[in-house]
Amino acid sequence: MASRNNYTCIRNFGPNTYSPVNNPVSYSLGHTLESNFLHGASAAMYNQFSPNSQAYMAEYCGNNWDGYCEYLSSNNNISYPNTQNNWLDNNKNCCTERPLTAGENLIKNAAAEKYLVDMIGGEKKYQPYDPTVAASPMYGTWIATGPINPIPVYAIADPANIDKDVLMDKLLARSYIAPAILLNIFNTMQRNGTLYQLKGTKLGKFYASTPMFIARGSQAVLGKGC
Repeated sequence: MASRNNYTCIRNFGPNTYSPVNNPVSYSLGHTLESNFLHGASAAMYNQFSPNSQAYMAEYCGNNWDGYCEYLSSNNNISYPNTQNNWLDNNKNCCTERPLTAGENLIKNAAAEKYLVDMIGGEKKYQPYDPTVAASPMYGTWIATGPINPIPVYAIADPANIDKDVLMDKLLARSYIAPAILLNIFNTMQRNGTLYQLKGTKLGKFYASTPMFIARGSQAVLGKGC
């Protein structure tokens, strides 16, 4: 019998260049005729609601919010759970009676990637988006490196340009989407002595006018809220 080590990896079969056929974004755009032609049965398995898509699009939209992200953020489906960031706040929606929509979960997951500056007790593991496709791009998910859940640390890396940040605009317009991320950003920057850098920005004004953050001393650093 042939040794297992003699078998080749799937990535060595056929072409392994990046193309629309293996583009995770096209998987994520929904059950369209074009998606079904491109991906076959995999289009249903790895669509926007799958863990693969949620993880990949979180990284994709966190790095660059574009028209695809805007389109997907308008999806109002509430039938599928958010499979990402369960260690953050158990994905509970504390402020509305309904679950977050698929589009709101995309906003939350993208924010969880974009504003992350450290992950204590966690590391990102990568795997192919569609394991049946040789050239499928990789996506990452955070896993614990110890006995407890990872602890994320969020902050604004570029406060001078935060008012140009479309993703932050969406978080502030619907702050119920990711209150734990907004709180984490505040706590991190207050602890590091960098909260003052948000003074005069949309985010700074939000902190200075929201009771929870006023109680945490935001006005002493950021001034009176609007």
